[in-house]
Amino acid sequence: MTIYNSGERDHMNRVGRSSRKPNQQLSPNATLITKKPTSLSFSPMASELSFQQSLPAAEKSPGAVWSIPDMLSAETSAYVPDDAAEPASELRDVVPRPEDRMALPVMSETVQSAPVIVETVQSAPVIVEAMPSASMQKRSTAGGMTDSAGHPIPNDTSSLTVGVDGKILLEDLHFIDKLSHFDRERIPERVVHAKGTGALGTFVAYEGMQRYTSADFLREKGRETPVLVRFSTVIGGRSSADTVRDPRGFATKFYTNEGIYDIVGNDLPVFFIRDGIKFPDVIHSLKPSPENNLRDPQRFWDFVSLSPEATHMITWLYSDRGTVKDYRNVDGFGVNTYVWVNRDSVRHFVKYHWKTMQGVETIDRFEAEQLAGSDPDIAVRHLFEAIKNGDYPKYELCVQLMSEEEAEKLSFDPLDDTKTWMEDKFPLMKVGMMTLNKNPKNFFAQIEQAAFCPANIVPGVELSADKMLQGRSFAYHDTQRHRIGVNFTQLPVNRPLSPPLNNQRDGAMTFAFNPSPINYSPNSLADNQPAPSDIPVPKPEYASGYIGRFVIPDTDDFTQAGERYRSLSDLDQKHLCDNIAVELWKCRQDIVNRVMGYFEKADRGFAQGVMRDMEKYRKM
Repeated sequence: MTIYNSGERDHMNRVGRSSRKPNQQLSPNATLITKKPTSLSFSPMASELSFQQSLPAAEKSPGAVWSIPDMLSAETSAYVPDDAAEPASELRDVVPRPEDRMALPVMSETVQSAPVIVETVQSAPVIVEAMPSASMQKRSTAGGMTDSAGHPIPNDTSSLTVGVDGKILLEDLHFIDKLSHFDRERIPERVVHAKGTGALGTFVAYEGMQRYTSADFLREKGRETPVLVRFSTVIGGRSSADTVRDPRGFATKFYTNEGIYDIVGNDLPVFFIRDGIKFPDVIHSLKPSPENNLRDPQRFWDFVSLSPEATHMITWLYSDRGTVKDYRNVDGFGVNTYVWVNRDSVRHFVKYHWKTMQGVETIDRFEAEQLAGSDPDIAVRHLFEAIKNGDYPKYELCVQLMSEEEAEKLSFDPLDDTKTWMEDKFPLMKVGMMTLNKNPKNFFAQIEQAAFCPANIVPGVELSADKMLQGRSFAYHDTQRHRIGVNFTQLPVNRPLSPPLNNQRDGAMTFAFNPSPINYSPNSLADNQPAPSDIPVPKPEYASGYIGRFVIPDTDDFTQAGERYRSLSDLDQKHLCDNIAVELWKCRQDIVNRVMGYFEKADRGFAQGVMRDMEKYRKM
């Protein structure tokens, strides 16, 4: 993680840090969000760019001269008649001709955010057909990815953010198009986490956490808050087996005095990807093939082989932590990083942990496969029967807290959800105990219709710039509106303790309504009601950065994967290697080579163990 001096941190804070390194030249094609004046100049006929921002003198640097490779094809989708006369400028559509191309440097998507030169073009006049021919349409997008409206997509793996690790922008039209389409791919079953169960209970705080957060439900010792928990598998449908290898969803809904608060996590502490824009892709690779509706491990390993950030997750999912038979015996993790803010506007990054009081228990691959056939609903049944018999499962909520100053000193990005935080440096703080003591009276009404979303936060909690959290905060609400309807928050299971009071009206399946004829603000006809809530508002954060699609600079995809492997017992290491090998050996050799290269970088013994087991399966 880059450490900036005080002058740089003045305009590149932890929330919206600029993607540049000190003294690195910046692109004229990037959009700058900052209050500081900026000047930019370049020579239109040469590859010479000079950029000067109003920064401390030590940060200023002269313009740079870069070489220009030829990166554009000579083809153009414009149609220019051989005998065409030069049209008047006010009557023509303007597209470039190959001979009028010029070059400008732009920033490429690399870990170091190093400048790479691509060509852009001058606005030279030509005549364009109003309705392009079929051949023109084919030529304009041939070989390149496009969105659902046919617009070319130059980058499909990084969200549009303010700076390298800033927050995702609503103007990321490709992200919205990709995620909103993905959210609507299944009706009415959940796209992910379709098979599950749940229970109701209470959460009791151990002590007040006012030092770190102004959240009301954590304000005082002994505060009791009603909760709903839903456990689930991720990939399979509603009739799939509970014991298949899969992350398990661990979603908790708190019914607080300040509204609904959801901690939507899993039973594993990390995830496959770090940017929400790749979420549809990893799920597609795990889901059945669209060709034959059969799951194909090669599709998933192909994705992994091109996504090195998944290496750490593999060491968790393909260990025996990926196969369980009882939700009472799993831990839970928020996975993403949130922000706690107190009444003095002091902020800390926070990670959530649920620790099962029943102890963690797993099963191996062979028992998992046997139970999938003989007792596919074993985890659902165990939870229901335990609560019915008065054996109430308990889970202790713990948090890890990190200041923004501490975050800057780490060798990895703490907002990267493929990473864990070291517990010796950021110890677990016990917050409270959750007890599940009530089964649902109607599974569909209280569990199937339960709608969880990471964007359901309360005062004292904020979203960090974690790119997966930013994506999930949009996608989960969006998919619930599709799955249940725009008024899903009116359902009893999703309703806050106090009735909502706002100007929203109508929509499909409205059954709770505000009879007031005044549905706008400001107004005088209703004495400007509903009035804004009188609550403390934290001081705003400062964000500055160049808008672009970036990979975070501190990826380090293999260190924690190696540490995880070495932390396992000999038996667990053996199971991990064997669970991977039984799938990987069937894959195409180039896929195997890429994956094995990642394992080698994590730990040589890890790679050797998987290779040894693959050879065993090849000889069988």
